Amino acid sequence: MAILSTATSKAAIDDGGHRAATWVTSYSSIFFAEVKEARASEWDARTPQSRVISVHLRLTRILRDEREEGLATGDFTANLIQARSPAGRIGRVPHFWSHTTVQVGQKYVVFSNLKTNSSAAMFEAPDAAELVEENSQVIADIELVLATTRASLLQQAEAVAVTLRESSVPRSHFLAEYAAAILGAGSDAETGQLTKALEETSGSIFSDEGKRSLLWALFQESRRIDSPSRNLLDVFTTLTVREFVSGSGAVPTPQQVNIL
Repeated sequence: MAILSTATSKAAIDDGGHRAATWVTSYSSIFFAEVKEARASEWDARTPQSRVISVHLRLTRILRDEREEGLATGDFTANLIQARSPAGRIGRVPHFWSHTTVQVGQKYVVFSNLKTNSSAAMFEAPDAAELVEENSQVIADIELVLATTRASLLQQAEAVAVTLRESSVPRSHFLAEYAAAILGAGSDAETGQLTKALEETSGSIFSDEGKRSLLWALFQESRRIDSPSRNLLDVFTTLTVREFVSGSGAVPTPQQVNIL
């Protein structure tokens, strides 16, 4: 479920107004598609070797089409180029999909800034793409981020707080990063409800990846800002301490290693 990206960082983005934004909002086109068929050619004899995976996909949801490029739901075909280097050779392998095992049934959320109405072109060379697991809240969380992009910081904080309190399933790293961005951009008065919701749930409402992303994003926000808000520091401190207490043992957990 890890994010695949060619350029954009996960850091919060300043959109020029008094509101929070994450890297998600920097893309003009975002869509959700499922792999229905996948056929791979043989590896050729060149160095690095390459092959083409012809995939038949079904675009089922358009999350954003800011430029109104004409994205449409339905089936399309894309040719994904993969490359690999000979065993023992170290070097950067070209092509976005080179390190991905593409299989029938997989579902991806794709992020693109290409100026085209071709979903195939966007899927073949995305700026970022993420494999979406069953029962994941990735799509719902991205929709929440996009739906509140133009809202005030207070409204953004309250929307995330309500989602966290009412959710009965783990939320994704997209919502975790958004929550951290709001705490970084807002005042204590604006982020009070969000702070309370995060501390009440102890961050446990997030998936494992979401928990890691939340702590990392909070840490980054605390470093990015000259005078971090008290709420930001309180949430970061509280969740960090709870992580060590809940995972206490002779061997540090992966999350504890990341914190250290």
